Amino acid sequence: MKTTKMSVFLLVCALTLFFTGSVYAFEYPSWTSVNPDGVKAVSKINIDGTKTELPTFEEAYAYLDYESAPVDLKELILKARRMVVYGDISWTVDGHVSIINADGTKEQLPEFKDLYPDWSLEELSLKSDSGTANDYAPLAANFGDNVYIPLATDGSNEFYSFNSGHTYTYSWADTLPGDRINIGYRDVDANRDLGHIANLKVGEAAECTYSTGVRIAVRCSSYDKAGHGFLNVIGSNTSW
Repeated sequence: MKTTKMSVFLLVCALTLFFTGSVYAFEYPSWTSVNPDGVKAVSKINIDGTKTELPTFEEAYAYLDYESAPVDLKELILKARRMVVYGDISWTVDGHVSIINADGTKEQLPEFKDLYPDWSLEELSLKSDSGTANDYAPLAANFGDNVYIPLATDGSNEFYSFNSGHTYTYSWADTLPGDRINIGYRDVDANRDLGHIANLKVGEAAECTYSTGVRIAVRCSSYDKAGHGFLNVIGSNTSW
């Protein structure tokens, strides 16, 4: 009987060490914010006097293994991945979105699935981060107005939605509070992102090629300065 009780006790101890050890063994990464001038705010001074540059939040957390991470870390990983996905790298889904450069040339974008093969766009989508300012327009895209452009770190402004009446949709800025703007498109009916274009300048446009009769939403954000800019969204039956 004593042997049995001792065996149970040892088993309980082993299980306790296994489960608590697996949690506390995880090393939470250090990270730093970035100053407005682009310089990282904090560095680590090692015991030998050398300096180690710390990663940003998204660099430290986005590429951790989501499946094996502790439960309290999973939402941080998703947050960091959203910051990467909607950051300064442009991408498209199935070739729907591209850039029209100032000289009129078209720039094809890399596919989301190629840039982030192990990440789920549906899981990371900003579709819930929406402040749509108007009802869905009954006709093709035809928008021109001053729009508030938030900092990308604060989210995005889904400022215009419409029923697509043309194959091509073009969005661009006439004026900006800073130097650049991020533009994204979403299929509202299917509730999925179509592409993200980062750091467009005045004179450049975001093209979306898609089916007609579908509701599409357009969002904006900025990396350098928040404020109002004059934005345009129009539909066309021909490519620029």
